[in-house]
Amino acid sequence: MKTLIEVNKNQKVKDNEYMLAEKTDPWSHKNLGELLEFKNGLNYRTGDVGEEVLIVGVSDFKDAFHVDETKLSTVTVESLPEDYLMNEGDFVFVRSNGNKELIGRVLFAKNISKKITHSGFTIRARNKSDLLLSEYCAIFCSSSLVKRQFMTKGGGSNISNLNQQLLSEIEIPLPSIPEQKKITSILSTWDKAIELKEKLIEQKKEQKKGLMQKLLMGHVRISDTKNYSEVDLLEKNEMIKRGEAPKGYKKTKIGIIPEDWKIVHLYEKFDRLTKRNIEGNQNVLTISAQYGLVNQESFFKKLVASENLTNYYLLAKGDFAYNKSYSNGYPFGAIKVLRKYESGIVSPLYICFSPKKNNYCPEYYQYYFESGLFNHEIYAIAQEGARNHGLLNVPVGDFFNLYVLDFDKTEMKMIAEIIGKSTEEVNYLELELEFLKQQKKGLMQNLLTGKIRVKV
Repeated sequence: MKTLIEVNKNQKVKDNEYMLAEKTDPWSHKNLGELLEFKNGLNYRTGDVGEEVLIVGVSDFKDAFHVDETKLSTVTVESLPEDYLMNEGDFVFVRSNGNKELIGRVLFAKNISKKITHSGFTIRARNKSDLLLSEYCAIFCSSSLVKRQFMTKGGGSNISNLNQQLLSEIEIPLPSIPEQKKITSILSTWDKAIELKEKLIEQKKEQKKGLMQKLLMGHVRISDTKNYSEVDLLEKNEMIKRGEAPKGYKKTKIGIIPEDWKIVHLYEKFDRLTKRNIEGNQNVLTISAQYGLVNQESFFKKLVASENLTNYYLLAKGDFAYNKSYSNGYPFGAIKVLRKYESGIVSPLYICFSPKKNNYCPEYYQYYFESGLFNHEIYAIAQEGARNHGLLNVPVGDFFNLYVLDFDKTEMKMIAEIIGKSTEEVNYLELELEFLKQQKKGLMQNLLTGKIRVKV
């Protein structure tokens, strides 16, 4: 066992919190049905008249553990029996969902100040035993130890629906109440560290988003501190916010930009790619909002491409692809550049393009597309009412006639470098977050099975 288990640079859990498991002090085991009472959630109809209450739905789970009242939706119900309301210490399972990965996830109600119910796609658990701490049980139920039991008792594969009978059969180890408290406290320390890291990442992302939009449109320039006083900079920014062009700026079809910048058609900086996969490339790519162009089989855990891949477009490293399907965070589809592989192939439904020789900084355009600044252009050509199963109707010719910016290559490269460093910072923080989560996962496994015992 290591001398110190790192939580983050400022927070550490010492070895003397633990001791090795002792055979002289074994834990008892019980089924959840002996300790908890379960209740399926509320089925309601939209448009009902009556009392408005908060509701925990499947969309509230994601990677969270605690119920967050500030993020819950409301429903109106004509009559709500008392036993459909949640109490502090209750926790809720996802009972049914189209995404099997969500089934069995847990949300714990640590603090409740308002009336909260839970949807019919969930099952509520309520502690009825003095042998068990509710939070300890919720932590255990959110662990991989329970997921493995779901698979074993549910037939050996991911279950499609959870039910009260299956939950009742889940076996939980029961240390003493003081030991449950200590385990809960230790894991809560890790949760706080993870939460702080997540908040920091969100702050950095918001800062990056604001920085990108200002730099990419020239609203903030590298030379600003030399050419403007602090007061003048504030006045310039206020004018742009009001839609007015300050001195040295001009209004264009895509917004206010510096006078020495210009707008050009996309085809002036990029060539359309239509090279077919005649060489038999098997690296089928898909666009992930978070990870960019990635191997389809690795991403989906299965290959969903056609059997005949000769009709697919062949991309080389540095080429761009536009997926016209809208997704979360990408209401007008996503444009990504191939960075991870030397080559790959994409569906012919994608619009693909490659930087021309006069495109001195493709990275700038990568960030321009990623920022959402190009969405206004796509919106103008996406035919109204033409969204079919999430696919936008964007004519290829119109797409390449859309406008982008062009200006001095030195300034363009400096902007790309600044945004690149900000991106690297966010990526590094996300790696740290993932490392924390993996460490906590391993610690949970040891603490909840008694392989590592806590001192009480």
